[in-house]
Amino acid sequence: MQIKNWHSFLCFRRTLPLALAFGVLQMSSAILVDVSNAIPAFSKTEKRKADESNKPMTIAERMKPVKDISTVDDLSRWMTYYYLHPQPEFVVAAIKLADQNNLLEGDSVAPFQGFLSRVFESNPEQIPVWFGQLGTIKDSSKTVVLTAVWWSNTKEGKTLLENIANSLPEKSKVEFHKQIDKKAEDLDKLSIESPDILDILWGAFSATGDEKYVRRLMTPLTWGEKDTKDLNRLMISSAASWSLASNLDQHPKVKEICQKARSEDGSLKPYLEKVFADAQKAQLEAKEKAKKANMTAESANRN
Repeated sequence: MQIKNWHSFLCFRRTLPLALAFGVLQMSSAILVDVSNAIPAFSKTEKRKADESNKPMTIAERMKPVKDISTVDDLSRWMTYYYLHPQPEFVVAAIKLADQNNLLEGDSVAPFQGFLSRVFESNPEQIPVWFGQLGTIKDSSKTVVLTAVWWSNTKEGKTLLENIANSLPEKSKVEFHKQIDKKAEDLDKLSIESPDILDILWGAFSATGDEKYVRRLMTPLTWGEKDTKDLNRLMISSAASWSLASNLDQHPKVKEICQKARSEDGSLKPYLEKVFADAQKAQLEAKEKAKKANMTAESANRN
């Protein structure tokens, strides 16, 4: 369920906008701009230093705690590896930056809601404080935040929603209470009816590191064989497999969970074998691409 309009609270829906699996949590070094061609006047030494400064971070570097959240890349790193280094003190700054960059709307909504709901769950006493510090973020962004508050299933979150409801006209208040009085579903038990649920689960994992969310993500892996005529289930199955493969190298814990599931669950073994094979193929392709890029850069430096 999502609170669609935080002003009127009259319209709700359960599912969220379609998002690419773990989309916003996978913001990579692609956002870094290659400025080498824009500085022809530099000496070779200066150009080499500039090239090095724009090299993508290694995974080990990206896994380190952030010092602050002033860029979209800071936000991505903070969210992606939050479970390794919880830094709840950056929640307000993160939400404001996401709002400014339109990351709390459209395809980016699902992972943020899954992530924020678990951070709120772990820091319930901060929910009203943080919400009060959000200032003039867009109404659509407050929708995302309040839906995550509802999903947190906390006493403090419920109190915040009730206080907001009490400020509404009587008719709106009644309709709103019909929704918020319901207990939010456990994220790891959500029916996987669209790829956005996969994003919610990845968001929840990045906030907690909890194995149950990755295990739930494995559920659709077998659908591709059983539901060959159901295009939606085929799409979800493919997205689940891709998202697992893409995260094996970025998250040692995900790799560990998948290895464990592969050895314990015979029904999942062939599907997880494919996940590992796809991950290895992608890694080899990435290395080859990086090798070619380095050769091109070295050639340019020599010239």
